[in-house]
Amino acid sequence: MKKDIFKDSRIFWNSAQVFIYHYLPDIRKASHHTVLSYKDGLNGFISYLEDEKKIQRKNICFEHFSEDVVKEYQDWLLNTKGKSPKTCNLRLTALRSFLEYVSNEHSNLTSLYVGLREFRSNSAFIPVFLRGYCTLNCALLGYMPLDYPYPCPRCSVKGIKNGSAYP
Repeated sequence: MKKDIFKDSRIFWNSAQVFIYHYLPDIRKASHHTVLSYKDGLNGFISYLEDEKKIQRKNICFEHFSEDVVKEYQDWLLNTKGKSPKTCNLRLTALRSFLEYVSNEHSNLTSLYVGLREFRSNSAFIPVFLRGYCTLNCALLGYMPLDYPYPCPRCSVKGIKNGSAYP
């Protein structure tokens, strides 16, 4: 009887190894830094599964890559670990790229990739506005025009010049 590909940890670990050490550098011609970034992203998710979900490393399989688990991981990165949305999106990019690779290798896993293909941190722009770009946020929300030369009545920051707030 054939083992379920979603629950076979050997297929997961073999796919992860081939993805990091062969596919990225040799097929995609990714830079060394990209390979390291993707490896860190994948290892971060694996560590989350071990530490937070209490899944033994040897038992990790594709079943643990559900959209719900990845959303919980993202929430954990943002709220518990205090990572920026940009960092979260970078980690999600590594997971998506890995799942895209395995979905091409194993058509039964395509549903995992499709479920996460458009998944990104919804709050990716909020921290940028909170770091001195509130005026842009006010302009986008219609409180003032982008080139408003006086302090915003809502946030007291002057208008936008060359894409950044100026005092």
